[in-house]
Amino acid sequence: MTRIALTSLGCARNLVDSEVMLGRLASDSVTICDEMDDVDVMIINTCGFIREAVEESIDAILQFCGLKKDGRLKKVIAVGCLVQRYGEELVRELPEVDGFVGVNDQATIERVVKEVLAGKRVVELSGQARIDDRNGHGVALTPAHFRYVKICDGCNHRCSFCAIPGIKGKLRSRSRHSILSEARGLIEEGAKEIVLIGQDTAEFGHDRGEPKSLPKLLRDICAIDGDFWVRLLYSCPTHFTEELLEVISAEDKICRYVDLPVQHIDAGILKAMGRHETPEEILRLIRRIRQVIPEVSIRTSLILGFPGEGEREFQRLLDFVRDTKFERLGAFEFSPEEGTIAASMPGQVPEEVKDERFDRVMRLQQEISIENNRKLLGKKQRIIVDEWSEHPDYRCVGRGEGDAPEVDGCVFVKGRTARPGEFLTVEFTGCLEYDMIARELDEPSQ
Repeated sequence: MTRIALTSLGCARNLVDSEVMLGRLASDSVTICDEMDDVDVMIINTCGFIREAVEESIDAILQFCGLKKDGRLKKVIAVGCLVQRYGEELVRELPEVDGFVGVNDQATIERVVKEVLAGKRVVELSGQARIDDRNGHGVALTPAHFRYVKICDGCNHRCSFCAIPGIKGKLRSRSRHSILSEARGLIEEGAKEIVLIGQDTAEFGHDRGEPKSLPKLLRDICAIDGDFWVRLLYSCPTHFTEELLEVISAEDKICRYVDLPVQHIDAGILKAMGRHETPEEILRLIRRIRQVIPEVSIRTSLILGFPGEGEREFQRLLDFVRDTKFERLGAFEFSPEEGTIAASMPGQVPEEVKDERFDRVMRLQQEISIENNRKLLGKKQRIIVDEWSEHPDYRCVGRGEGDAPEVDGCVFVKGRTARPGEFLTVEFTGCLEYDMIARELDEPSQ
């Protein structure tokens, strides 16, 4: 019996790749292990998006190579984005790693595992970019009640700061049939929240000559029998259409949640970033989202300290955050990534200035979040339970439609202990900076 363990770094898209690889490997002769030592093969699915992710991935590889040296595992295989981006250098600099597999070659993982166990050193970096248009799904690495479904990969945008197109290639959309088949299977297995992901989900179908196919996909998923949520993540403003807004508003199963990474609001910075939207178009879209989708929660992401961002440009961004009052916001300090245009732009911002601007944005967002949460006090809402709690006052922890798993806030619920995946109707009785406190109002639906 071969014992295999896998650690998945980076984003939810990577997590889906990890699940699919484990699904390929799972068999009567393979045991998938949770433990990180005493295994035959350790697979590290790496992230190579920004400097911090690269450092985390290399540290993980070195950690498991140390376990291999100590005899606590036999073979180490590095896969994923870091390998795709720096493959030749890694092969040369890390002789203790037994196998390297890029993002385009993960379908070879079964053969790679067999060959490294036979004593070979394997390098798979030559595959062409493709989409895994499967009809099934892999081994779950999330709780059973919510599952990520990747509907597309790669990206046709050429933002000056982003290394993803160089790693993942151009946009590749799965067929609607394969996505629906996977979603249906997950729901039949008990999933209560289907989270659709991609580099830019709003771009889904453009490569297939079907630029308006995302709304139809959403309608088709909602037509599947069952009581479940559908959540859409990573939808860039460029392709966010009126029809998409109307579908999110009209379908009861779709969470009133819009993940809209705008990155900045200053016209000059947006142009230097290679973004396609003007400040006016961004503001108009946000107003329209809130007009069409009642009680929507909008999440955005911002890049701070982009080359050329002076105090005036940053103040525009700060005013934008203050005026817009996003329900959810993530901020990232600009990372000059090798091979990107922005890495060599003039006007690079010192690290200490980036740090200071990050603190200012997040302090402001914390104030906005508290203000938004206070408006929820006394209101009733349906939530999904993520986990039970041993806390004497809060017996379970869940999320509302406005909170995506693993990135947003949560709801601490007073009452009985509920099972993960149950839906509860609660009344909000208290609030924290990013989280809510509530009491259960009725019996949960299954």
